Amino acid sequence: MTTSLSGCKVMHGSLRPKKFEYLFLLLAFTSLLLLPSSEQHDCCEREKSYVEDADLFTISYEDSFKMVKNLLHNISYKLMEKDSNVSAFNRCKNTRSFHIPLNNYTTDSTISVAYFELLGILYKMKGVTTDYISSPCALKYIRQGKIKPINASDPAQSSSYEGVFTSLNPSSETTRCTNINFDSTFDPGPLKRAEWIKYIATFFNCEKRATYVYNKIKDNYNCLKKQASNATKKKPNVAWLSYYQGIWSFSGATYKLQYILDAGGIALNPPESTFNMSKQKDVQLFHSYLERLEVLIDETYAPIPKDYTLNSFLNAALINSSQTASFAFLKHKALWRYDKRVGNTYGLDWFEGAIAQPQVVLWDLIQAFNRSDYYITVYFRNVAKGESMVNTSKLNCSHTIKTPLQPEIIPCHLTVPLDLTQILS
Repeated sequence: MTTSLSGCKVMHGSLRPKKFEYLFLLLAFTSLLLLPSSEQHDCCEREKSYVEDADLFTISYEDSFKMVKNLLHNISYKLMEKDSNVSAFNRCKNTRSFHIPLNNYTTDSTISVAYFELLGILYKMKGVTTDYISSPCALKYIRQGKIKPINASDPAQSSSYEGVFTSLNPSSETTRCTNINFDSTFDPGPLKRAEWIKYIATFFNCEKRATYVYNKIKDNYNCLKKQASNATKKKPNVAWLSYYQGIWSFSGATYKLQYILDAGGIALNPPESTFNMSKQKDVQLFHSYLERLEVLIDETYAPIPKDYTLNSFLNAALINSSQTASFAFLKHKALWRYDKRVGNTYGLDWFEGAIAQPQVVLWDLIQAFNRSDYYITVYFRNVAKGESMVNTSKLNCSHTIKTPLQPEIIPCHLTVPLDLTQILS
């Protein structure tokens, strides 16, 4: 579905699976929000942008250039207009210079792709070194040859691009002069991570669009957060856990604990964060914590995500069928994973679209925390109920490569558990 505003087409809702289309029609209708007008085909306009929430980057403006600083790696980017007479300096050291807007770029990570789509600059991405992209549109343009796969082990293939958005540590970089370190996942909060859209926007003079998109996401996130906090239902105990080589671990990542709190849950974050399942004492202690959980989010890595089932969890957790009734999250079928959306090579959209649009993640979790037989999630699948996945490569890309993606705006009047009267009224 597209809307033309001041000659600039806007696409709505590529996240939506085909299932439960009536709900997503409502979401699409609700998210028809007016974009800032623009004479540029990618809806970008020059306007100063200010960092409100993110901790790990800054933006400042001088008379003839702007400075963007990545605080994680202490790298500054001096951005000058292409027709500027300001000279470049120290391109390959801690201050790197770029002439903007960039006409072409590549990326070695999936993390930045969703930001590119929201800004409407995917058409400038001419190459990619990662095989794990899950965006339906990016996958389509790769198949069409508009975005070319690049061999990551051959730095020369990236040398012709004006910018290389990278998630590599600077000490391991090979094309330092044109590398742009993008580190949204290190910022410790859902909205802090989403605000990195402003960081990317500065390289394309798209600050006005970035500010608009971020404000819409932030407002929607906070509205949903308020709704969850006002719920009268008992707050569930929730935890993020993962299993690797015989050891279960509780995650204490700040943004994950923030998601639990904002979605109306209580984070179970025990002092003993790891449990060796070869030791009976650890098994007993681990089970005692699991018995306190109403919702469990299983982050265990699975090379082939669809092969991870309820039995995979039970076997790793050393829980037999006769014990399941002792665990509330199993009794009430509240075992979740964030691998619902996957690309051709099993790349998870959790590491792509979910980072740029945390309001959708929050809505998923609000539903997961409020047990119901009726719900519709985007990123999370219920393993306890044997839910299937969505192959994003088979989803339609209903817009052109130059069309900006509109952020999903979840109607705040919806409450959980969902019912048809809410959706169809």
